[in-house]
This record gives sequence, structure tokens and C-alpha cells, in this order.
Amino acid sequence: EYGVYYDEDLVIEQVDPDSFVSLGFPYSKDANHAYYRNSILEGIDPQNFERVGPKDFDDLFPFDYARDAEQVLFEGHVFEGVDLSTFEPLLDGYSKDKDHVYYREAIMPEADPETFQIFERPFGDYVSFYYDMSIASDEHYIYEHGEIADWFDDQTMENINGLFLLDDEHVYYNNGIDLEALDSVTDTPTVDDFSNFEVIEEAPVLDGSWLKAEDRIFLMHVHLIEVTDADSFEFIDAVYSRDQFNVFHLEDRQGGWTFLDIPGADPATFEPLTPEDHEFNLGKDGQAIYQNLKTLDTGDLDVATAYFDEKEKVLKDVEGYVCDQDMSGLFEDCSIVE
Repeated sequence: EYGVYYDEDLVIEQVDPDSFVSLGFPYSKDANHAYYRNSILEGIDPQNFERVGPKDFDDLFPFDYARDAEQVLFEGHVFEGVDLSTFEPLLDGYSKDKDHVYYREAIMPEADPETFQIFERPFGDYVSFYYDMSIASDEHYIYEHGEIADWFDDQTMENINGLFLLDDEHVYYNNGIDLEALDSVTDTPTVDDFSNFEVIEEAPVLDGSWLKAEDRIFLMHVHLIEVTDADSFEFIDAVYSRDQFNVFHLEDRQGGWTFLDIPGADPATFEPLTPEDHEFNLGKDGQAIYQNLKTLDTGDLDVATAYFDEKEKVLKDVEGYVCDQDMSGLFEDCSIVE
């Protein structure tokens, strides 16, 4: 007798070994049957059986949807009454066709398929596989696990780029958590912050959704930067940012990341000297060279022509001065090389 083993506790028995194909756990098929985990899916045509998932999503990640020419399944259960020509799997157990929105395999009677959407993931779509984020919306309601959310004032709701939910009195993270309830997080966005805000698209720092609200910059709900002039704020690279008056460096403080002002650095002329993924960070403006937040004492090294030699791991200028790291790791051990 032939069997297919996914692990020592799960075996599909009596399969046809010559035609067996895994579609990615938990779906598979052979010439005679389609399978969910180790159970035969009765009434499913194996010849047309296939795994289906959300559009533009990495095929390496598992999905619980499958179909043949006549039926759609979620976690091995058949949907009833699905329009196959318009059926679209979404994330977090949601899907829709031209007539209905579904949570798992059940119809959501109040949901509007034309305006229904899954909220944007603050750390990309992969977050769905690690966090419970079954929040969605249409033009009428916010939904949580397929039900209308009872914690939200749908008459005044506003979806802030899929990251925050806002009503007249509260700011919610997009999994329904009221930010006021986050005792471990201080200085979170308030309703007033959203009177004048901007979402920073494609920020190169700490993958996620950045929000500019008045004079504060947030990553998700965490306040990371206090800026003097929010209108001029920009990211330079993954470790440096600036506004009109200050240059900021990304620092790891007390187990969390934050941007701190580099004292004396000129934002108009500042530029990084080392790659953003380097083990240490060097930058310069028209007057000085900086390592993280510290202004370096580089003696006669010419700032204007200074550069970092990636091969030799030293600071150099065109006059022949070289700065190497001292015992504390700072590039202040400078000398002239003849």
C-alpha cells in the first residue's frame, strides 16, 4: 500500500503514486482524487483542481483557497452559490464575486462587493500570516472577522491609508486597537494630529507606513522623530533624514529605534559618506565630519574632499590625510601619508 507523508502524523493513503502532485500544503491531487490535508475532497474534479490565491501575491506563501471548473473551496469546504467567473480571493479569509463578499466560506450579507477592500498592510502583505488582521471595509461599514465592527462609529469613520482608523473621538490601529489603550506606547497620534497629516510613501527606513502629523513623524503608531519643520522633512537614506533646520540619525535606544538630531550638522550640505547598511555611519556637511551623532576631530583632514575608502575602511582626503578608527571605534586617529 502506498501513502504520501507530510509529516509523521499526517499521511494520505491509497494515492496513485505515478500521478500524485502536491499543490502546496494542504491541497494535493492525483489522477483519481483531490485532497485537503489527508482527506479526499468528494465531488471535486482532480483534472481541473488548482490552488488559487490573491492577485500579485508571492506563490511561496500558502493559501486556503482552491477550485475546479465548477466549485470553489476554502479550507476544504465548498462555497455555495459562488460566481466562478468573477470570484476573487483576498487576504485574511475574505473573498468576493460580483454578487457577494465572503468571510471564509460564508456570505457577508451587509457587505458591498464593489467597494469592499482589505486594509493595506503596514509591513506589507506578509504580515497577514503572522498577525490577526482580519479588518476590512466598504463604503458603509468596518468589518472585523466578517462581522460589522461594533467598536467603531461608522458615521464618522475615516481610513487613513489602511494604517489608522479614525472617528470623532478615537484613533485606532488597523487591527481595531484603540491607541489610547496602548499603555506601553507614549505620544501616539491623536485625533487632532489628523487635522493636518501626510502619509510618507516608500520610506527607505524600517519597512512600514510613515505618517507625518504636524511636527511629529510616526512609524505606524510609534512617534520616532520630532521635527522643527515638517513641510521640509525628507529621508536621505535608511539611516539619515532631515528638515530645513536639522539632520537626524537613526539610533537604537532602549531596545527601540528613534531618530535623533545630529548637533551642529547643516541640512543644506549634509551627505552620507558610508553605505546605509554599513556597520557604522559617517556623514559630512561643509564644515565637519560626523560619526552617528558625534562630530569628529579629524585635524587637518580636508572636509571638502573627504571620502570613505570602502576597501581600506578608512577616511581619506586628496591631500593624503588618512583617519583610522581609534580604540573606541571613532575615526579620529588621523595622519598624513607620504
